Amino acid sequence: MNYAELHCHTRHSNRNGVIECLSTAEELLMEAAKIGLSAIAITDHNTMKGYFEASELAEKFNLTVIPAEEFDTDGKGQILGYGIPEGIEPFRPAEDIIGDIHEYGGVAVVAHPFDVVRGMEDIGRIAGLADGIEILNHGAFGNNRADEFARDKNIILKTAGSDAHHRRIVGSVVTVFPDKCVTAEDYLHQLEKGHLGIKVRRNYCFSLIMGLSNIILTRMVWLLREKQ
Repeated sequence: MNYAELHCHTRHSNRNGVIECLSTAEELLMEAAKIGLSAIAITDHNTMKGYFEASELAEKFNLTVIPAEEFDTDGKGQILGYGIPEGIEPFRPAEDIIGDIHEYGGVAVVAHPFDVVRGMEDIGRIAGLADGIEILNHGAFGNNRADEFARDKNIILKTAGSDAHHRRIVGSVVTVFPDKCVTAEDYLHQLEKGHLGIKVRRNYCFSLIMGLSNIILTRMVWLLREKQ
């Protein structure tokens, strides 16, 4: 089996003056290789800079890097896009972002759909437009509801990701792909087919607390630097 991290962030996810992450793409790939992952998707907020940096380091760490991005919508909710080019505009209605992802042949997944803060509005309708939903996110609440929703709606593509904003969180939960997946195209093809497995590698509560603590600490460090 191949284990893939499908939701993680680098320092390029810092936006609108909000500092969330100080980790580099190289640090994330180093950790992914260290714990035995086969693939990783850098899903920075509204940019693919992290992906481009990671793709240049893929051979060094013997990892497959999947092109990806996490898009903020114009309301509450975020969309993960896989297998896409750079240039899709964020901060628009979720259905428009999903439409653009599909136009470029990519895969659209609703991120943390039932999270208290970042859950998707009108999830029943949006889930019907997307290819799948994220049912286990180690940086969000509402995972049980997401899993139940996916089963009730017979959603085929169900993914998991750490939502790491620090290298130490990478791979706390992973999506399981067949051994035959080698290239990014192989992984994208399997995403399109769905029926993937999920493996929890670290306790959810531990990962959630560690992740939230890191974001708070990161912002404190940034504020202190700004005052100097």
